[in-house]
Amino acid sequence: MDIQILTPDEQQQLQDIIATAQHTIVTCHKSPDGDAIGAVLAWSDYLRAHGKDVMMVVPDAFPDFLRWMPGVERIVRYDKHPDEVKAAFEQADTVFCLDFNAAFRVADMQPLLEAATARRVLIDHHESPTIDTMLSLSHPEACATCELLFRIIWQMGGFEAMSHHCAVCLYTGMMTDTGGFTYNSTRGEIYFIISQLLTKKVNKDKIFRNVY
Repeated sequence: MDIQILTPDEQQQLQDIIATAQHTIVTCHKSPDGDAIGAVLAWSDYLRAHGKDVMMVVPDAFPDFLRWMPGVERIVRYDKHPDEVKAAFEQADTVFCLDFNAAFRVADMQPLLEAATARRVLIDHHESPTIDTMLSLSHPEACATCELLFRIIWQMGGFEAMSHHCAVCLYTGMMTDTGGFTYNSTRGEIYFIISQLLTKKVNKDKIFRNVY
């Protein structure tokens, strides 16, 4: 099944951005859900595997039922560490905006995001993005941002090297944004992706128990 989602120009631009990134922030929307946290963790894992310095930032608290997710202890909350996050935005050359379509959705962190001189890359599945970006990968037809990230990683040849932790986070994001695949999940591509994630020894039953 063909699940490629990037145009040739988008793929080249994203590869160039990653290759030249030195200080990277990966962030998401206020009150992060499973897709937002899963996307931040999975994409950060992918970037670190490519030797990138990554800081994971969220505006505020996320649900306790996501605290089991691998790597979650490395996430920095802006509402708890505003000075640290401010310094990171001032130093960053690249900011990945995941699972949100407008700057106001990062709440009190909005001024930092809009003032940053860093390149901004949007990867999201919400309609009508308004964030000023160098590259916007917006696909409202996707069931989750984690679906988009899987397809991007797959297209860029990163699936074979994908870690178990990355796969767990991607699966969790897709599962939570579809209510356990009970809505917005009728496309065959979704189940192809699930089948591939299961080859990474993702324990879908355990993830369901952890979340629900």
